[in-house]
Amino acid sequence: MKVTKHGAYTYKLTRLGLMNCFLVENDHDLYLVDANLPNSADAILKAAADIGKPITKILLTHAHADHVGSVDELVTKLPQVDLVTTQNMAAFMQGNFTLPAGDQGAVKASNFPRVNSIPTQLIKNGDKIGSLMVVDSPGHTRNHISWFDERDQTIYCGDSWQSAGGVAVMGDIRWLFPLPVYATWSKQVSLQSAAETLKLSPNRLCCGHGKVIENALPIMQAAYERAKAKIK
Repeated sequence: MKVTKHGAYTYKLTRLGLMNCFLVENDHDLYLVDANLPNSADAILKAAADIGKPITKILLTHAHADHVGSVDELVTKLPQVDLVTTQNMAAFMQGNFTLPAGDQGAVKASNFPRVNSIPTQLIKNGDKIGSLMVVDSPGHTRNHISWFDERDQTIYCGDSWQSAGGVAVMGDIRWLFPLPVYATWSKQVSLQSAAETLKLSPNRLCCGHGKVIENALPIMQAAYERAKAKIK
């Protein structure tokens, strides 16, 4: 697993060249944003040990396999860690795909592996965990969220945006890396979420797939305008 540092607080952990999770540094500990593919726990823990601080919280963006794959391994190895999700995301992790009234769409259950670990904290839009604020960003999945670090305006966006193959709103296909679009629930909702994310004026974009983007706002704005012209 390749580890790179970005700014004062962000460590990108990349597996197989494309699958990212992030360690966010605080004064005395680390938060892990997403848990990468299965069998990533030892590499994640080594990265934390090299930084010299413990992981105290696992903060998830959504429940696809490449983002929750090592949750159970990590919780086993870190029995005191807090696992933080939304209520709806937690339901998907437990195999409950009941949808709210009025939602007539289907859920592709095979995209959501069963996670045995029970969340210790359920959060909602606008809640804060340390310096990180919860930002609803549905579209890629119904219950997708992002995490916005108010210290340096970094957005940990999961798969609501991508930078692999070029910066794009999820749903605006990038042919150099098209796979996430095929697992996206609603391109239209993703576009709406992107507009809300831009209101935060992110300075650094940290995606689940691709490189970290610095001075991100104008690049994201251009990607949004391109997606708006394509997604109807």
